[in-house]
Amino acid sequence: MTSSHDYEYSEWGGDGPDYDPNAIEADRGLALRKWVTHPGADFLNRLCPFGHREDFPDFAWLEYPEPAALIDALKYGFNAVQDYYQAMYLDRVLGGGATDEEQRVLHVVMRKTFQFGKLCEALTLGVFVDGACSRDGSLQRSHTYGFIVAPPTGLNKPRTVRALKGLIAKRLIDRVKSNWSPRSNVVSYVYCPLPMEEAVEMMLSYAQAELAKTHPRRAFEICRALANEISERCGEFFSAADEERNEATAKRASALAKQNERKAAKPCAQEPSLQLVATAAEVQHPDTRQIGGCSRFDRSLRRERAILSGDKSSFSAARNTSVK
Repeated sequence: MTSSHDYEYSEWGGDGPDYDPNAIEADRGLALRKWVTHPGADFLNRLCPFGHREDFPDFAWLEYPEPAALIDALKYGFNAVQDYYQAMYLDRVLGGGATDEEQRVLHVVMRKTFQFGKLCEALTLGVFVDGACSRDGSLQRSHTYGFIVAPPTGLNKPRTVRALKGLIAKRLIDRVKSNWSPRSNVVSYVYCPLPMEEAVEMMLSYAQAELAKTHPRRAFEICRALANEISERCGEFFSAADEERNEATAKRASALAKQNERKAAKPCAQEPSLQLVATAAEVQHPDTRQIGGCSRFDRSLRRERAILSGDKSSFSAARNTSVK
């Protein structure tokens, strides 16, 4: 997989819609790019490969050379989450868990997160509708290979909103309202391509297993301390995601209940009885002459009734009723 540092299309900077030219500070000759999304999302992304380059947290409980080992272990854990997403999670999505519109929206979330080596990304509704655009209005492309980062989904805003709510209600993605917006009248949300806490737990689990290979005595202690840091810094973030998910789930359940009520209340169309059909036919047909004590329609209707009822004697009688 291409290094995430080859791309500059996130809240870290570059020419993407998240770019904040006022959030760059000089420090030791480096341009440290500050996050502009949500404190909880910022911290999680700093633990991912995208944050390892120059903004990995400085934990006081780590001893040299443990920081480098933890970075490698977390990268291994992140790759495990990404492999799980591609190998198993998408099977759940494509196997009927999401509609075609929901899959298009989910693809954008995935491209704007995993593609850049992170779990979370702040996105506006316009990114899903028009694609991820640069400041000049053109679609963002990879600096390395030139492919389009996140093309338009082909959905209008109402359909995009419906697809997003469906994905959240089905626990296929998580989102939290961002504290960043490109303009005052535009709302952005921080998205994760799978449930956040599930992704974090999986990343930490694999990271601990990898760290145990180089630091068997300290691996459990380090990962437990990191889990406590995540709980402290991201607790509000996780709670907001839970609230968003519960609200979407409740609305979806209510909509399904109303739909079922309408189906149950709708009267079933009943087929007209054979007698009514016969009466209408006898009235409308010009030939109702009596032949052998009954009309031609009487004989045909008797046959039909006998066939439908399975009465062989009636069928024989109806068949034998003829003009001698």
